[in-house]
Amino acid sequence: MAPFWMIASAMASALANAGAGFCGQTQMDAGARWERALDNAHGVYVVTLARSAVSGPETAGWDDAPAGETIAGVLDRARASAGQMIEYEFRVLDVIYGDRAGTVAVSLPLRGAPDDNRHFDNHSDPAFWDDPAAGRAMIAGDCSVVANFRYGDTYILIRSDDWTVRSFERVVSRDDRFYQYLLDRFQGG
Repeated sequence: MAPFWMIASAMASALANAGAGFCGQTQMDAGARWERALDNAHGVYVVTLARSAVSGPETAGWDDAPAGETIAGVLDRARASAGQMIEYEFRVLDVIYGDRAGTVAVSLPLRGAPDDNRHFDNHSDPAFWDDPAAGRAMIAGDCSVVANFRYGDTYILIRSDDWTVRSFERVVSRDDRFYQYLLDRFQGG
């Protein structure tokens, strides 16, 4: 049987394609939300995961895992319950937009986020550009955005008042189309 997150993701896609939307959003709403997130961005950073911790009830503490290990190990050791968050601390490799920083911290709800580390073929896959609801992160059943990160990989983190499924895209080179799109948008080339 397929994991629950795959079934939920397929159901969300089917609802969105049928026009019903997911979390009260249609595909057009997802596009408007994405544009709003970019317009209101506080910073756009190229980052790598430095460390993570679970906070809330039964806090597990910081976990400095070796390169290549996924955060799934942290999730397996933590009991998912209401009120728990996963705290990520990223080392900033480059600033596309925003204040210079050595690290950036992000808190996301602790949910069973899939270990989705795709990069849409350096973001050249038309599916990423044609569907504003396409991205590496996922919308959980409570409409919060969840994502998983792998130590040693590189991500573009878009800080905004409202996370989207594209707020945490994985990139593998500066030639990545999404990376170039954000450079053009925020630095004019």
